[in-house]
Amino acid sequence: MVKKFVLDTNILMSTEGKALFGFADNHVIIPTMVTEELDTLKDALGYKGFQAREAIKAIAKITKLDESTDIPDNTELSWEIPGLEGTLSLVNEDDYIDYEKSAKLPKSFNPTKPDNIILKTALLLKSSEKAKKNKEEVILVTNDLSMRLKAMICRIRTQSYRNDQVDSNFVYTGRTHIDLGVDLKATEEMDKLFKIGEINAPENAVLHENEYVHVTCGSSSALCKYKNGLLTTLPDYKDEKNKVFGINAKNQGQIFALDALLAPAEEIPLVLLKGPAGTGKTLLSLASSLSQTYTTFDRKKDNPDGYNKILCSRANVLADEAIGFLPGDLQNKTLPLLSPITDNLTYLIGLEETDKSQVTMQVEDLFETEVIEVTSLAYIRGRSLPNVYVIIDEAQNLTRLQAKTIVTRMGSNAKLVLMGDLNQIDNPKLDKRNNGLAYLSEKFMGNKLCAQVEFLESESVRSPLAAEALNLL
Repeated sequence: MVKKFVLDTNILMSTEGKALFGFADNHVIIPTMVTEELDTLKDALGYKGFQAREAIKAIAKITKLDESTDIPDNTELSWEIPGLEGTLSLVNEDDYIDYEKSAKLPKSFNPTKPDNIILKTALLLKSSEKAKKNKEEVILVTNDLSMRLKAMICRIRTQSYRNDQVDSNFVYTGRTHIDLGVDLKATEEMDKLFKIGEINAPENAVLHENEYVHVTCGSSSALCKYKNGLLTTLPDYKDEKNKVFGINAKNQGQIFALDALLAPAEEIPLVLLKGPAGTGKTLLSLASSLSQTYTTFDRKKDNPDGYNKILCSRANVLADEAIGFLPGDLQNKTLPLLSPITDNLTYLIGLEETDKSQVTMQVEDLFETEVIEVTSLAYIRGRSLPNVYVIIDEAQNLTRLQAKTIVTRMGSNAKLVLMGDLNQIDNPKLDKRNNGLAYLSEKFMGNKLCAQVEFLESESVRSPLAAEALNLL
C-alpha cells in the first residue's frame, strides 16, 4: 500500500529538515500552512530561527530552487527525493476543495488555526479520488500530542517521527552490581581489590566504559569504576576527610556522581546525571565545580589544570526564545531561571560562613567577578568554551539539536555536566525517547569520554515529607 506522510511543522523544525529523507520510498507531503509557519519562524532568534532556516534549505535542495525556477507541469508540485525512491509534494489545500464535503473538521475546531489547517489538508488528501483509487494511506506525522489527539477525533492516522527517538528498549543507568561469589577465588579477588585498589573485571560481566559497579563478596562490598578492563575502587566520599567543598556523599549514587564530576576534563569531559528531584544533582555539580575553581570562597585557584569559570544555564520550554525586554543585562534576566543554582550556592557557602550578610555578599561576588556566569542557551551557539566547567540544568527539556550544539561548543580542558529527570519533561514536543538528555545517554553509552549516573528514587535526600511524596504521589 502506498503511504502519504503529511509532516507537521514540528517534525521539520526538530530535525532541521532531515526528516524529509527519512521515509524511504514513500511520499512526503508538506502542506502550505507548514511552509507559512516556517516562513514566520525563520527570523526568530536562537534555535527556532536556525531550525526553520535549515528546514527551508532542505526543501529548497529537493525542489532545486537554487538551480531553477521552473514549475513542474503537474498540480501536486512533486519532486523525487535524491537518493530515495520516494517523492516530496507541496500541497495547497485549495486544490482539493472539491472534497470539502467529505473532509469537514468538527465545528468546535477553529478553522483559521494553523494546526487545524494542517489537519484539514490531511483530511482532503484522504478524501481525494486519487487516494481512494490508489489505496493510498494518509498518515500525519507529528510529535505534538495535542495534534495527535485532534487527528484521532478526525479519524486521521498519526505517528511520531521515530528516526529521532532512542530505542524503546534502551535503558542505561551507568551503574550495576556484580557478585563475585563466596568461594576461595572470589575471596582472594576481593582481598586484592581492597589491597591494591583494582582487579580485572570478571570475564562473564557485561560492562561499559566508565560504568560504576557495586562489587560484593559475601558480606564484603566495594564501590568501583570500570575502565580499560579493570575495576578500580572509588574514594570514600562519605568520609569527612574527603569532603568536596564542604559536603559529603550521603549514598551510593552520590559517591558515583562525585567521582564523575571530579574526574579531570581530559579523562571524562562529559557527565550525565539523571534522576528524580532531591537526589543532589545540582548541589553535587556546584560543589565539584567550585572545588576545582577555588581554594577559598573568594580567591581564584592558582592551578593550570583548574577551570577559569563556571558557566550555568538551564533548559526550559523557552530556552530558545529571545530574553525579551526585561530590565538589566543578560545575567539579571536569566538569573531568576536559575534559582536552584543560587539556592545551592547559598547553602554551600553557608557551611563555612555563619553570617548571613557575608554569605549573600560572597554569592553576589561570585557572579560580579564572573567566576560563575549565567547565560541563556540561545546565546551558546557560536561560542567556544575552553577551560570552563559548564552545568546545564533541566536537560530533559533539551531538543536533540540543542544537546548537540552544547556538546560541540566545548573547548580544550572544558567539562560539561547535563542533569535532569526524564520523568519531568515540560516541553510539549518532547518525551522520554526523543529529548536531548536521552539522546546523549544512548549515543555516549560506553564512550570513554562520558560517565553517566542515574539516581534511584530511594536516594532522594530531601525532607521526610519530600521522600514520602515521591512514594505516594
